[in-house]
Amino acid sequence: MAASLPQQAVSQPLNTMHPREVALSVESLTDLAVLLEFKEEHAYALMSSGYELHSLKTSSDETLKQIGLPKGVRMKVLKWAQEMSST
Repeated sequence: MAASLPQQAVSQPLNTMHPREVALSVESLTDLAVLLEFKEEHAYALMSSGYELHSLKTSSDETLKQIGLPKGVRMKVLKWAQEMSST
């Protein structure tokens, strides 16, 4: 996937940021797919599902499974959502 996080959203390299700072830098589904290193087909499934970034914050494993995301990708999204809810 050729997309990358917008520079204005990330003021320092991702590898030097605290995980919570990285999670907060996500502003779109594309940002999330890049951050969590989705394969192209998983990013496409997520983006074509009709879900928006804010709705993923409260999604369940079952919902993500219905979108067609494999277990590893679902766990990454759920971990990101947990980080977001603790802010």
